[in-house]
Amino acid sequence: MVASNDYSQETLFWILPPVVTQTSVGTDLLQALQILTKFVVQNISQNLQTQVYMMIKQKLREERTMKTKLRRQWLNLLSS
Repeated sequence: MVASNDYSQETLFWILPPVVTQTSVGTDLLQALQILTKFVVQNISQNLQTQVYMMIKQKLREERTMKTKLRRQWLNLLSS
């Protein structure tokens, strides 16, 4: 006599849901986050490089303008 709770493997296959790991979803999310983070860091880095370049260029232009003004003042003093 077979007890009522004795199931064969075939019967268990249809009754129990298959075991599915969720690591692939977590890994995909982590990979997407890593790609997004890399993109943001590269974008910020490029923006900072551009800003620093523009600041240096502006400072050099100001210095050149100041030297020109001082040279003109000096020449004016010499000629008077």
